[in-house]
Amino acid sequence: MKRILIILLTTVILSAGVIAAQKGGKRRPANRAATAADQARAAMIQTDRDFAKAGAAKDLNAFLSFVADDVRLFPDGAMATGKPALRAMWEGGFKDPDWSIHWAPVAGEACSAGDLGYTTGSYEMHSQGSDGKAVVRRGSYVTIWRKQADGTWKVALDIGSAAPQSATTLPAPEKRVE
Repeated sequence: MKRILIILLTTVILSAGVIAAQKGGKRRPANRAATAADQARAAMIQTDRDFAKAGAAKDLNAFLSFVADDVRLFPDGAMATGKPALRAMWEGGFKDPDWSIHWAPVAGEACSAGDLGYTTGSYEMHSQGSDGKAVVRRGSYVTIWRKQADGTWKVALDIGSAAPQSATTLPAPEKRVE
């Protein structure tokens, strides 16, 4: 009987440890210092949230302040390079009173050196179609961030992937990023 009780108790303790590890995800132990990658990941996610606020506010100059001069993007499947190309791509939407964009990062990773990484999440754009009806486009994105000499993070590469219009599986991003 004593042996069965010890086996049962050991099984419960080990199971609790496995469950706690699974729920904890990638959390680091309290006694381990944050690595450069941990710090970079947190900084990139916060920078992406701030970038989203500039986009939601339709402040083109603030929006562009988050972007590297040599940014690369892929409008209509072709690569474009530089802030002027990005400005040309977004300027019309920012001026259109019926257009808006909201996005939110849901994950991010950084290299061990803490100077390059990515964030990914979902976005939602609203506009008015040529027929006057509201159009909502949703999709996912990945943004590659590069740490600058002054310690700020800038978008080096931005890629969005629109979901099919009939898709409803993507979560709508938060309307307000905090």
